[in-house]
Amino acid sequence: MKIVISLLLVFSCFRAMTQEGDTKRQGYTAGDTIYWNKDRKLTWDDFQGMPDTNSIGGAATYSGLVTASRYTSDTSISVIISAVFYRKRSWQKTRYQTARSLQHEQGHFDITEVFARKANIAFKAYRFNRTTVNADINRIFYSFAAQEDSVQYVYDRATDNHRNVAQQKIWDKKIAGWLKTGR
Repeated sequence: MKIVISLLLVFSCFRAMTQEGDTKRQGYTAGDTIYWNKDRKLTWDDFQGMPDTNSIGGAATYSGLVTASRYTSDTSISVIISAVFYRKRSWQKTRYQTARSLQHEQGHFDITEVFARKANIAFKAYRFNRTTVNADINRIFYSFAAQEDSVQYVYDRATDNHRNVAQQKIWDKKIAGWLKTGR
C-alpha cells in the first residue's frame, strides 16, 4: 500500500543545498526522513508509524518528492528533486512482516525515485524565466508528482498489494529496469 506525499518545500523561500547534499549521499538523514539510495534498502525497522487499524493492508509506505533549489546566477536556478521515505508516517502490522511484503514496499520507494530522476531531467532542461519561474517550477514538479501517484496506484492494483506473485515479479523487473535506464 502506498500513500504519496508530494512536498514542494522550496519555492516560497529558496535555500541552498549545503549539509543536506552530504547527508543524501549517505542514504538517509537523522530522524524521520530517509533519502533514497541504491545501497540502502528499507527494513521493517524503518516503518515506525502507528498502523492504521481501519486498513486491511499490512503496511503503508509514505514516500514523496522533495525539492532543494538555489539561484546559481541572476539568470538561472538549480532545482534538485529527491525521493524520500518518512519513517514516522510509514507503518506495518507485525503479522504481515514478510520478505515479499517488504520488497513490495521497497518497490513504492523505488517508483518515487524513478519520478525524482525524471523530474531532475526536466529541471535540467528548464530555461529560466524570471517572471514565471515559480509557476514553471510548480507546474513541472506537480506534473511528475501526479504521474508518480498514478503509477503507484497501478502498481498496487496490478500486484494486488504484493499478493499476486506473478504480477509482483513483473513489476519488480519493470521497476529495476526503470532505475537502470532512468525511464
